[in-house]
Amino acid sequence: LAGAVYFGPYVDGELVRQPVIDALRSGNARGIDLLVGSNRDEVRYFAQFDPGILQMTLDQYRAFFPPRLNLDDVARVYRNDVLAMLTDQTMRVPAIRMAEAQSRWARSYVYQFDWGPAVHTAELPFVFGTMSFTGIPGGAEAFDANPRAAEALSGQMRRAWTFFARTGNPGWPDYRCGR
Repeated sequence: LAGAVYFGPYVDGELVRQPVIDALRSGNARGIDLLVGSNRDEVRYFAQFDPGILQMTLDQYRAFFPPRLNLDDVARVYRNDVLAMLTDQTMRVPAIRMAEAQSRWARSYVYQFDWGPAVHTAELPFVFGTMSFTGIPGGAEAFDANPRAAEALSGQMRRAWTFFARTGNPGWPDYRCGR
């Protein structure tokens, strides 16, 4: 994962004055409901640009892992699945932390997308109803295996996201953390 990229807003002190999670914790989005989520195998998406990601070892992953935590203990829980650990660290856990921070001020809803390859961006063709999988490794093949089920899932997702945009509720229970 040489040349790893940080995904997030750049804190410039003017337009973006502080990290998003800090702004949420302090109530800067008070009263605004949040829908946030991740895909089961987010990091596999990036293998199309760097196939070496698929062979990443635990020792290589150490450079990305917080040193204050015991990587060996975490790896045991994940059964040494480095890509799952990297997906959770870079996408799933930050999404959950956002939901936790915002849930103090408004409703937060969390999803995990598990269909087909479930790589980064795989949910977007479903949300927008395009069913176009350009740039989504394995997406077209997964769709072709059961197009009827994929179309039905797309309909459910479009209804949920549209309902969220209209009402602030996608139709499932909100995230609860310590409440």
